[in-house]
Amino acid sequence: MMVNFQQTTPGFWPDRPAVSTMTYVVDILMLLALGGVMISLLPDNSAAADPGQQQGSRILQAINGVIYAFYGLRLLLTSTARNGLMLLARTDALFWAPVVALLCLACLSLLWSDEPFVAFRRAIGFAGVIVVGCYLALRYSPREFLTLLLYLCAVIIVTSLAMVALYPEKGVMHAAEEFAGLHEGRWRGVFLHKNRLGGMMAMAVVIAAGCLALRSTRVGFVATVLLCAITVLLPAESTTALLACAAGLLSLATARLYRQTSVNARTALPALGPLLLLTVSLAAYQAVENANYVKPKYRLDPATLAPGEEHVTLHRPGFSRDVGATGRFKTWRRCWEQIQDKPLTGYGYGTFWRDGGPAEVIWAKTRFRMPHAHNGWLDLALSLGIPGLLLGAGWMLWLGVRLMYVIWRKNSDSGSAACAVPLWGLFVCINVINLGESVLFQQHDLLSALIISIAVYASTLAHKVAQRTTPARR
Repeated sequence: MMVNFQQTTPGFWPDRPAVSTMTYVVDILMLLALGGVMISLLPDNSAAADPGQQQGSRILQAINGVIYAFYGLRLLLTSTARNGLMLLARTDALFWAPVVALLCLACLSLLWSDEPFVAFRRAIGFAGVIVVGCYLALRYSPREFLTLLLYLCAVIIVTSLAMVALYPEKGVMHAAEEFAGLHEGRWRGVFLHKNRLGGMMAMAVVIAAGCLALRSTRVGFVATVLLCAITVLLPAESTTALLACAAGLLSLATARLYRQTSVNARTALPALGPLLLLTVSLAAYQAVENANYVKPKYRLDPATLAPGEEHVTLHRPGFSRDVGATGRFKTWRRCWEQIQDKPLTGYGYGTFWRDGGPAEVIWAKTRFRMPHAHNGWLDLALSLGIPGLLLGAGWMLWLGVRLMYVIWRKNSDSGSAACAVPLWGLFVCINVINLGESVLFQQHDLLSALIISIAVYASTLAHKVAQRTTPARR
């Protein structure tokens, strides 16, 4: 029996209470803290930046604890959100089972991890991220959620521009820093690394484009955010972010075109979209790589060349790039070698990259202390083994199919379909970011929380569409 969300509980849109300005302000501040804004200003930010420090920043841990407790209490005390969560658990338990299984696996990983306390603590952080994502989706309608993210990105843009202009020693990466020497002069704004700023700006571009398509916010403000996000995205020089931005915009445009064309034309678009996405992504990647360095102009660095190791330093006026240290393909290959040592269990949730641990093998070979695998799926396999990887990847595929289902149904109500299109663009953007950075199914990560919110919206949207297309049963 299909459950009518609108009649069962007022917690699901459009019957949920209106969002006040103060609610927007509070949630923006909380999401800024969860997103890692201003970590570089913390007194003990070195602990937060060092990948080998398992204890991390005490102040940052306290901040995250306050955030999770705040949203957990709001979820428990707000009847609409609480009833909506219970309704999702009853009507869509199969869809959420992989997420629950991942969380249980993360908690159980303390049994085989060399750092059981750290693994359990970070599993609690993962649970907190799920709570944040669920509450946002149960409190805000899809349009309000996109508006919240738009204002969040606007605050990040303004503060990042101010940081670069007024405090360049904090807003721009410098060679003197341990992990920033290879990215000297690139903008990082209010984040510790330029890749995080680039990812947020890519997301801002996609969100602004989606809001323009919905026409739910003032066009002038949205257009300003869009232009400013592009302005900040380019100096960050993040290849992954540029690809994510292109993929998100292309997916958004394809889905919108898909909704507005005839049935015959729509049958060709599922094949056309991935083809265009692949073509644009490869072209953008090649253009960025060619702009960053010239392959014929290189020399070996004998001082750092170890027996059997590949270490090539590329030189160009005003640019220095160490392919042996930052080449993602070599890092991925070595991560996969480590995964094969423990394919069924992994090394424990969030405990692989630590001093004295298995990450030392990769750091020694690459001569670079990367904080993660630069690929969310590899990090998930390192933490929870191949079973965790299959659970996460399968669930993400299921989520993408659900969003496409809502967009596909031409006879679904226009409000649901209109909201599904920008959510689909954001979904693609975050997934592309996850291919170059580890953001999905991670503790203390804003993008992981946003994916959970998108999943809640996909669940409710799919049920609403099914209600409209399934005859009522007496």
